[in-house]
Amino acid sequence: DVSNTTDLKALLIKWGWFTISEFGIDADYNAWLLAQHADHDREFQREILEILESLHKTKETNSTNYAYLFDRVAASWNNEKLRTLQRYGTQGMCEGPSNWVPIPMEEPENIDVRRKSVGLEILAENIDRASQYCY
Repeated sequence: DVSNTTDLKALLIKWGWFTISEFGIDADYNAWLLAQHADHDREFQREILEILESLHKTKETNSTNYAYLFDRVAASWNNEKLRTLQRYGTQGMCEGPSNWVPIPMEEPENIDVRRKSVGLEILAENIDRASQYCY
């Protein structure tokens, strides 16, 4: 992840974000995936989150990319003392066999409205899918 982050940073200096209109949906997704897993560099993730926040509104990045990165930054997996409430319920952990639980969320009563606004399925479906990977 560290070397991927270093490479992505160098590419971003040269090209800026890999927007869908200029580079295609695969490039946008792959760049997001590298940023999503850069947990060792939360500040970099926050910088990318700012970029994606404006780009998802103009359809230059997939809105689900923005939602997942928002929650990943909120989860702060490398330093839970910095954890804040996630907005879309994409981050969680297994709490036993077939039992995936999202970490705390802001306004949980409105979670499915927010998820729908960025193209995510309802939280119950996400929990069912993610729970399949809990052993």
